[in-house]
Amino acid sequence: MSYSFMEDAELVRRCLQRDRRAEKALYDQFSGQMYAICFRYMKDAQEAQDVFQEGMIKVYNKLHTWKGVGPLGGWMRQIFIHCALNQIKTNQKHWSVSIESIPPTENVDVSILSELHTEAILDLIQKLPIGYRTVFNLFAIEGYSHAEIATLLEVSESTSKTQFLKAKAKLKSLIETPLKLTTA
Repeated sequence: MSYSFMEDAELVRRCLQRDRRAEKALYDQFSGQMYAICFRYMKDAQEAQDVFQEGMIKVYNKLHTWKGVGPLGGWMRQIFIHCALNQIKTNQKHWSVSIESIPPTENVDVSILSELHTEAILDLIQKLPIGYRTVFNLFAIEGYSHAEIATLLEVSESTSKTQFLKAKAKLKSLIETPLKLTTA
């Protein structure tokens, strides 16, 4: 039986029975997506690989808790996001800054992002400082609200909003810098 297009519930059932082919199919089916999540949050490929490995171990250890509500990939995604956030918290105890110390930001138009390729956008996101990158990923890519981000990161909601605005401003400057060099 081919496991490549197996329904989530069947794949989980077989994995829980320690079927090695099913475990490999689970890894093959989701590893690319989950590694991409780790890479978006971490500062480099080595750190992303460490978080990815931790996430896969947690997935296999917690597979029995998947309730079958919603897609398996969505459930796994939450595990990987939390692994990444835990690593960030471990590495960066106090990445946020006081709201009062942040200068006002101008309105940022990031419509130019639609013209960039996905790989180029991911490269730009990697260049953001850790706090900006984390909030940008959670809000713009994962779809969390600022209230949810504040809870996850143990910061205020206004800090989340400010970090996002600063991330957009930084992305804009990263995008415009090469454009200025080519037009000069």
